[in-house]
Amino acid sequence: MSMQIGILGMGRMGKGLAARLLKDGHEVVAWNRTPDAVTEVAKDGAIPAETVEEVAEKLAKPRVVWVMLPSVNKEDPDAPTVTDEMVGKLVGLLDKDDILIDGGNSRWTKSQEHDRLCQEQGVRFLDIGTSGGVLGPRIGYAMMAGGDESAWKHIGPLVDSMTPEGGGGYFGPAGAGHYVKMVHNSIEYGMMQAFGEGMNLLANGHYPDVDLAKVAHVWDAGSIVRSLLSELLAEALDEDPQLKKIGGEVDENGEGRWSAEAALDKQLPYTVNAHAVFQRWNTKQRDEFSNKVLAILRNKFGGHAIEEKK
Repeated sequence: MSMQIGILGMGRMGKGLAARLLKDGHEVVAWNRTPDAVTEVAKDGAIPAETVEEVAEKLAKPRVVWVMLPSVNKEDPDAPTVTDEMVGKLVGLLDKDDILIDGGNSRWTKSQEHDRLCQEQGVRFLDIGTSGGVLGPRIGYAMMAGGDESAWKHIGPLVDSMTPEGGGGYFGPAGAGHYVKMVHNSIEYGMMQAFGEGMNLLANGHYPDVDLAKVAHVWDAGSIVRSLLSELLAEALDEDPQLKKIGGEVDENGEGRWSAEAALDKQLPYTVNAHAVFQRWNTKQRDEFSNKVLAILRNKFGGHAIEEKK
């Protein structure tokens, strides 16, 4: 069934979601803070909107609006984010039973706040943690939802178009979606750290001449640790066997730290993630091979910037 949706934010993820929806015949009204990105997706069939108000005007009721904007304020973690400001604005534009979705990486407690704000106006809110990065347009996205269950059921055809079979799930009240995504990302932190430290031991251990790219390909072919990460690691080492072209500084965007804080609050062990978070901070002081592995993996799956070396 074809549906309408407004997507606010045409960054890597927003454009990828729009591409899958348009390919399946849905109508996408697109807006971005800078117009060039909207012009680009309009070439693929999206309906451009110059303002957020125009997005609301072009959608039939009940309207579905998906926010895919920055959800972390790196300079001040306690300050309002771009997503916070947009949710506040949209609540004033939408009507009862319209659906507002935050598909970014907002903290789960923020999603609870957004839900309360929406409920005051009768707007149905969903927090949908979305994973897929730059590979999502090709292989589909994983979607972890919390919030209004009737809204989740309503957008079923849209979710089916954006995810592979079985790749979308509803997990409970507001905040649950971003909580599940937070834990997902913290596991990702630990897996990446393990690959980084393992490759560092190979590169600087007892057999320093071992072919790292061959190791990654063998692991990815059928070992227990085969995964999308091992596939991307093999690809990266094929391109730059010693990762000499990149620096090792790796950002920490919040999810790992939030997971550690949640574990502390519940007095639950979360040692692997905590170690990985501390190592992310350590990358700013030490240029180690393990850190280069983290940097190139983040670039490969998420398109995150890397420091290039000549």
